Amino acid sequence: VRSRRQRLSPPAMARFKHPLTGTQVYLQVENLSCMGLCVEEFFEHALLSPGLILPELSIEIANSFILQCKAQVLYRNVVRNEDERCLVHCGIVFLDMDSKDQVQLSAIIHQSINDKLRVCASVDMDELWRFFFDSGFLYPSKYLSIEARKDEFKRTYHKLYLESPSIARHFFFQDKGKIFGHMSMLRFYSNSWLIQHHAAARSGYGLAGVSVLDEMGRFVNDVRLHPSAHMKYLICYYRRENRFPNRVFGNVARDLDDKKASSLDAFAYMRLPPEPALSDDAFQLFPARDEDLEELSRSYERLSGGLMLDALDIRFVAESDRGLSGEYAREGFKRDRQLYCLKAEGKLLAVLLLTISDLGLNLSNLTNCIHAIVLEPDLLKPGMLFSALHALRSHYLADDPPVLIFPEDYIERYELPSEKKYILWVLDSDNSDPYFESVRNTFKRSCRDEED
Repeated sequence: VRSRRQRLSPPAMARFKHPLTGTQVYLQVENLSCMGLCVEEFFEHALLSPGLILPELSIEIANSFILQCKAQVLYRNVVRNEDERCLVHCGIVFLDMDSKDQVQLSAIIHQSINDKLRVCASVDMDELWRFFFDSGFLYPSKYLSIEARKDEFKRTYHKLYLESPSIARHFFFQDKGKIFGHMSMLRFYSNSWLIQHHAAARSGYGLAGVSVLDEMGRFVNDVRLHPSAHMKYLICYYRRENRFPNRVFGNVARDLDDKKASSLDAFAYMRLPPEPALSDDAFQLFPARDEDLEELSRSYERLSGGLMLDALDIRFVAESDRGLSGEYAREGFKRDRQLYCLKAEGKLLAVLLLTISDLGLNLSNLTNCIHAIVLEPDLLKPGMLFSALHALRSHYLADDPPVLIFPEDYIERYELPSEKKYILWVLDSDNSDPYFESVRNTFKRSCRDEED
């Protein structure tokens, strides 16, 4: 999908130090997108050539600095203007830029296309809460689950929405101060962003929810190749009975029909039962090692063959994960992630992924939970699994973490109670073009169904 180009008024200016001559160059930007820009030179004074790397290109609007990035000249076309004078049009592609500059540029471009769309804009928090309640996103039982710690919850959201942390993105459809659509993203794994909290008002703008979904997709498409974006994968948890994500994200996986492009994995969601009776069977809990995760990978490939392990950083015991936790800490948030293997008589039965975060970072607590990935369901009895989970519960202090069990049929096998089922959808962002095609086809099918 091609990034949308805009002619700004007043026009932007591109400024850079020419890497070969060392001179400062100022050129007016003819059109600008979130992926690059086009400038114009007189033929006899042209300085740019395809392939030239510009380590520090700055963009200014009305004498105000907007952003700085690394860029490269992509093409050079010779044209003639109405006076028959030779000009050179040069396309420049952005190679990388700071995350705050990505947001700044996206806000300028996207809002110039639709003035009701907001990218990571500041928001009146009272209006945000009103929207969450009125849209039905924050329903009574969910509110009751956080009511006792609502002050902590509000502090988390104040930081997320008003302090523009690098680990979060949010998109609004807003008119005259009122919010009609919302979607947010959280970088919770080293190269994966969690899509969450998608909601739309029940009245006002019928397509507000679709608009923020499209805006999120275009933002990802614009920045996914920037190394600083860390946007290799998009993930989303949803329940089968939730029609919108099941039709949109579920159809993407079904339409692509390639589990290494987009995959679906089902989890059973449950709360830890009260302190269980001690298991009669001996087991061992160890921090996971690479050889344990290699065995997990072989088992997962046979069972699913999808992208879950890549997206959740469970292929290797990655050092890069510490850097992300440090980034959270610098932004004033809590994030920890630990991997354990559950063994009996030396045999790997399950891998347990612990994620620990601030209250409310995800409203369903899916960033503050335990993923239990079972390799040997016949050998791993519930008593042993729950004993192991209770042994790890101290990592969560006062919280009562939910448990996501994969595969979901482990629950049925042992007739265990389960609150609900979640689907984990993963998209490799290299497949952004077929993603957009699938989403368009989904809405076309929906329109035809309504007409019928």
